[in-house]
Amino acid sequence: MIVDTHCHLLPGVDDGPRNIARSLELARELRDCGVGAVVCTPHYSRQFPVTREAAQAAARSLRSALAAESIPLTLGVAAEVSPTLAVSASLDELEQRSISGYVVVEVLADTPVPFLATVTERLAERALRPVVAHPELARSVERHPEALDDVRAAGGLVQVLAAGVVGYWGEPVASFAWELIESGRADLLGSDAHGRRRPAAYFARARKTVGERLGAGVAHNLTEKAPAQLLVGVGADSWA
Repeated sequence: MIVDTHCHLLPGVDDGPRNIARSLELARELRDCGVGAVVCTPHYSRQFPVTREAAQAAARSLRSALAAESIPLTLGVAAEVSPTLAVSASLDELEQRSISGYVVVEVLADTPVPFLATVTERLAERALRPVVAHPELARSVERHPEALDDVRAAGGLVQVLAAGVVGYWGEPVASFAWELIESGRADLLGSDAHGRRRPAAYFARARKTVGERLGAGVAHNLTEKAPAQLLVGVGADSWA
């Protein structure tokens, strides 16, 4: 089963779809891309301090709407945790936004390399591991990609986003995204789909291109085999 491990699908909680209708529109796009399960990652940041309760309520509403529309899409609920909150929010808050022991942590253009070790060590205090989201955006990580090796050695995962792979953020970002995939440092390919602003079609394009360039096995590992780790041992309140 193809799993999208980074998607802003929940309605009305952040900068993703504004309402259920828009979420259903994006859900249909994901199904057209072959996606069978989605890890919903609403922002958890100062701009979008989405509570666990709000995310779960939005997920329950969306699951009901998906069933009513006969759209076979399985949902899990996590978060995309901003760099600031990844090091300042309580471990209780971060654990609440984890899925199968993983916390999706946002990496930005100006995120320094030492942040990766800091957040990995901090999460380990609660037996949590990071999913490092879109490191292809970070200039410092591009200069020192070996820093991701320590994250992965500690059980963390590296998540390259389809938008980066297909050139949404420009050629330099795309080039580094491909470097991460080709070097084996990327574990996951996520869509980071937001609906009309950033469509799910990027995910299908990226997955297809990875398969063409590197083989079907690599595409399978990035979108099916490795993502299965985020589906293990998840409670019914997060995955249904």
